[in-house]
Amino acid sequence: GIALEAFRRAREKFPEAMLVFAVRRKTPAAGPVEARIKSDAARWGLDPHVRFLNEVEDVPGLLTLADLSVMPVERLYAKMDMPLVLLEHMAMGKPVVVSDSQPLMETIQGGRGGIAVKHGDVARLGEVIVDLLRDDRARADLGRSARRLVEEEFDIRRSAEACANLYDELLPAKR
Repeated sequence: GIALEAFRRAREKFPEAMLVFAVRRKTPAAGPVEARIKSDAARWGLDPHVRFLNEVEDVPGLLTLADLSVMPVERLYAKMDMPLVLLEHMAMGKPVVVSDSQPLMETIQGGRGGIAVKHGDVARLGEVIVDLLRDDRARADLGRSARRLVEEEFDIRRSAEACANLYDELLPAKR
């Protein structure tokens, strides 16, 4: 719904845009949602510009082809606490656009790694997408900032060390 509607608005100003849904079906409700989105895409004449890949084996390969990632979800039910796909794309130097919900806001940390849009604000989401697609420099600057953020705050070695330190603090060695 939200991503497709924003894309429809964005294509009016940036007709060469493509939208790829790479979403794994995790619950039985996913099938009807996907069918509704496909139906809307066809009704709006967008189906030649929208791809549904569902589960993707080579996510990094797909991400290298994308100029930006968009995750306009309100909550991350049945998803990881921190969406790895966003961190992977940010690590590649690509900006992300997310809803103003947690933990998505934590992922971009005050706009350092991407742009947050009020959940459900389809018009604003479409504007942000168009602005980023049209402005190579702004997209590259935000992408560099995203990469630095991942290196500084989400590095796996630092995360592992922080977890080990927490365990040491909570579970002191028996003497």
